[in-house]
This record gives sequence, C-alpha cells and structure tokens, in this order.
Amino acid sequence: MFNELFVFGKQRNGSQAFGFYLFYLFTTVAISFVSGTILVTILVGFQLERYIGLAAVCLVFSTFLLSKNKSWRNFGWVALGLFLFNVFLIAVYSGLSISNTAMDFEMGNMLGRYLAIVICLVLSFLVLHKKNKLRSTGSVVVAILSGVGAYLLGGLLGLAATAYLTTLKPEK
Repeated sequence: MFNELFVFGKQRNGSQAFGFYLFYLFTTVAISFVSGTILVTILVGFQLERYIGLAAVCLVFSTFLLSKNKSWRNFGWVALGLFLFNVFLIAVYSGLSISNTAMDFEMGNMLGRYLAIVICLVLSFLVLHKKNKLRSTGSVVVAILSGVGAYLLGGLLGLAATAYLTTLKPEK
C-alpha cells in the first residue's frame, strides 16, 4: 500500500493509489500547517532577540557535540542545522501561542490553500511526465482538475485526481 511512494512513473492498483493519496495528503497538510504557522509568526510575533540568542546557543551546543567526536569539518553544517531546527520549533510555538485572531487564522489558511494547489499540480504533472503522458489531453485535463480541486477543498480533493493519475498505464 505504501510501497515506492516516490516512484512517480509506477502504475498503481487501487490500494496503492489510496496509500499514495494518504501519504501525500498528510504531507500536504503538514507542510501547509507549518508554513502557515511560520508566516503568521513572522508577520505577527517576530522577536529578533529570540533568534539571536538561539543562534548563540546553537553554536555553543554544536561546538560541544563536535568536540566529543573530534570532527570539525562539519561544524558549520551542524550549527546551521541546529539553528534552523530550533527556529522552526520557536516559530511553531510562537505561532500557536501568539496568533489567535481571526485574521491570523485566515492568513495561514490562505497560504495553506495556495500551497495545496501548488503541491497537487506539481505532483500531477510529475506523474504525467514520468509516465510520458504529457501529450494526452485527457490526462492533462485531470492534472489541471487536481489544481481546481485543491482550490475548492485543498489536498482532500486535489490529491484524489493525482492518485487517479498514478493508476494510469505508462506510455513507452
């Protein structure tokens, strides 16, 4: 059911297409939620001193981690990774604790809807490209309908069309 989710040219049966749908629906919801939360946090509750202090803590912590392993060549990447991960955690926490107005919710919802449209269209055309079906008018119409469905009901409807496209037989 959840096999080869990143092989877009594969012809799937019904249960595999449903697994593809569920996986990418969850992924779309997660990306939309996190992006909307971060956007609201940046626009509403951005506090620069949190991030500067966090950068210093990440540098100290990464120095401690790398001194234990004696591997200094990855110092910058480890520090940057820790910093970005902690910025993500602070943004989600701040977004959940600060943004409680209807305007903040609507702004995050709007971003999530637009991301769902983009994700559905990109996945649909990626499936068509890998199956060599970009010249098939019916398949292209279904791919465009996935974007329309995502506009109407988000990934819930948009990814249904994309999952259908994964059941089509690839052309040679």
